[in-house]
Amino acid sequence: MPKKESKELEVIEAEIVPEPESKLMDPLDAQYALPLNQQRKLIQIPQNVTASDELVEATVELARSARIPLWGVLIIPTKNGNRPYINADGIRFRLANDMRGVKKIDVEILHYPMQMGDTATVKATVEMLNGQSYSSFGSVKVDSQWNEGNSLLKAETKAKRRASYDAIANAVGMPQYDEDADKSQNGNYVDATYTIVNQPPKNIASFITWIQKNKISDQVYLKVTGEDIDEMEEKNVSFLHSKLAEYLEKQEAE
Repeated sequence: MPKKESKELEVIEAEIVPEPESKLMDPLDAQYALPLNQQRKLIQIPQNVTASDELVEATVELARSARIPLWGVLIIPTKNGNRPYINADGIRFRLANDMRGVKKIDVEILHYPMQMGDTATVKATVEMLNGQSYSSFGSVKVDSQWNEGNSLLKAETKAKRRASYDAIANAVGMPQYDEDADKSQNGNYVDATYTIVNQPPKNIASFITWIQKNKISDQVYLKVTGEDIDEMEEKNVSFLHSKLAEYLEKQEAE
């Protein structure tokens, strides 16, 4: 019986070319880098409100400084013109990502409505892991629109939102949207104070100045960013700044 010839498999080693190093852009930074027309679609702008490009750009800058997603802000009329406000979704997002961490949110019913015309009043308290606590109230009258149960739920929602905003107010440079508060006589909202709470650096020079101002050592920079400070590239300044700002916020919370 003829012997079968064994054939050796020829192993071809393909040359693996490593992909160029790149940094994944933070989801928030990705929103802030979108074209203006796409950013406009993410921001909540009522149909009856006209928002100029300058106002949209200013709103994005406020959101960027406070690390709020664009869908967490809206533009509404005030007695001094259209202005940006942080909405309930933005408040929840910012609170959930607060470096102090939320321990619990307590709700207390202060007044239980029994009949038409009564008012449901609720107190909410947000307690952080570091012991800080923030309380606020919400009230809703029982009428043809809200029955007793719905009035309590609505009052609870208002109280939680207000207490949550108080907890993050120092980190947010715009007022909260509240249908009951700060309205002028004509029904529009009273204009409030706006602050860029954490202005991100625009270039390497301003970033280095920010690093020095916050006394960030080369060792800390390497630990947080994963790269040597001498390897810094201008295109990554925003990403690097957000990582270091997050680190500083966490250190302060501890």
